[in-house]
Amino acid sequence: MVTTHGHDVTMLRLETEVLDVQPAVIATVRKEDLFGLRVDLAGWPQPSLTRSFNIKEKANIKIISDDVCVQKLLVFNRRPNFQDNLFCTFTDPYVLMSNVNSGGPVLHDNKIIGVNKKTYPATEPEVDPRKVNIHFNLGYYLGFIHDIISKC
Repeated sequence: MVTTHGHDVTMLRLETEVLDVQPAVIATVRKEDLFGLRVDLAGWPQPSLTRSFNIKEKANIKIISDDVCVQKLLVFNRRPNFQDNLFCTFTDPYVLMSNVNSGGPVLHDNKIIGVNKKTYPATEPEVDPRKVNIHFNLGYYLGFIHDIISKC
């Protein structure tokens, strides 16, 4: 069974038991409390014609406020509207997600607080140290997640 919440978060109910797996812990952090936190992004390295990757990488990055994020994006003539379900990360030296990392975890103290969405803006050149990463805030979806889990 698949259940979605505005197509941002998908919950799957497994029909058979999975053994030897430790479920992820989802942190209950309000968006206002995220700003300034250092978090880890987990993801695959950028694909290469000369190398194959079978190990995920991790990068430490800072969550920035919506106002700071908008200021950074003004250089691209972009002014996004950040809803309560989204937050930005940025660091110097820069860390940018590749498009293969959408859906990957954002971790704080080994707890999932978000899910990778995309690097913004999605313009050329792909790598630009002024870009920011955009993530879904799982705290926004906790009611939905708990409702689905209670029905399992």
